[in-house]
Amino acid sequence: MARRRRTARSPVRPRLASMRPMRRFFRPGAPALIAAGLVAGWCGPAVGEPDPAPPVGRVLGGKASRDDRSGDAFRLPPPGLEAAVLARFFAGQRLFNLAWVRAPSPLLDTDGLGPTFNRVSCGRCHEKDGRGRPPAANGPMMSMLVRLAVAGAGPHGGPRPHPVYGDQLQDRANPGVPPEGRATLAWRDVTGRYGDGTPFRLRKPVVALKDLAFGPAEGVLTSARVAPQLVGLGLLAAVPEASILAAADPDDRDGDGISGRANRVWDATARRLVLGRYGWKAGQPSLVQQTARALNADMGLTTRLYPNQNCPPAQDACRGAPTGGDPEVGD
Repeated sequence: MARRRRTARSPVRPRLASMRPMRRFFRPGAPALIAAGLVAGWCGPAVGEPDPAPPVGRVLGGKASRDDRSGDAFRLPPPGLEAAVLARFFAGQRLFNLAWVRAPSPLLDTDGLGPTFNRVSCGRCHEKDGRGRPPAANGPMMSMLVRLAVAGAGPHGGPRPHPVYGDQLQDRANPGVPPEGRATLAWRDVTGRYGDGTPFRLRKPVVALKDLAFGPAEGVLTSARVAPQLVGLGLLAAVPEASILAAADPDDRDGDGISGRANRVWDATARRLVLGRYGWKAGQPSLVQQTARALNADMGLTTRLYPNQNCPPAQDACRGAPTGGDPEVGD
């Protein structure tokens, strides 16, 4: 990880010798690959690694597939990665499971959590790079979060954040900073009939916001989202844009009952609208921006793409809290 400048609110502190091995993992010029799914491509077999047996059934990832049915399957790299790429993979996996701490801290490479946040690491929601789950009725959200918006379009045509609570409810906070509130999930039965007359009963989630620290969330729109599994994201990056657009079929012209449309989203690096690929609603254009967005929204960590703390104007204690650097996570 690149060295970071300290802010006036976060003084320089002595580095610990125990942090030196970690700094070797995050050296400048060798960005880490976050999680198993972020590796795309085929580099041939690694030295000393035998060719893997072909997976059973459909080989959805081509030569990047593994025939593994264990609980660690999503954590594994594609077979045959070259040694240098494999080292980057495991550096990224280490960062993915790293538990961040609040600033100021002697652990300069891991401080900067919050001031408000949802979880302390990526792996706490995406356990073993797999998907999360909804909470029990009225229980705490451990691997699920709630996105917020109000009516109208925000910057660049995206959702418009709530003026007081922003675009994601932060249910945890560092000492001295109030968490924004908490969300609960209840279920309501919905009944009906399919086109052929067969009856069905579905469960509809009902989100409620409670213990709000800054007053009622007037006009808020909510979207509860479970953490998705992360396998195969690098392969999605390799799909040509033309192929995605050709499969959109927004008006169901082929009559198969399935329709969809491409989402155009803001690319913070290119400074223009491009095709969205990642997230439940294709809200991010690239793995770099998806990762930076998650660091900022889920853990309160700043990056070059998201340099501001996740503190709406009404949250004074959040805005005045110490930071872990500028930015807190280097490229």
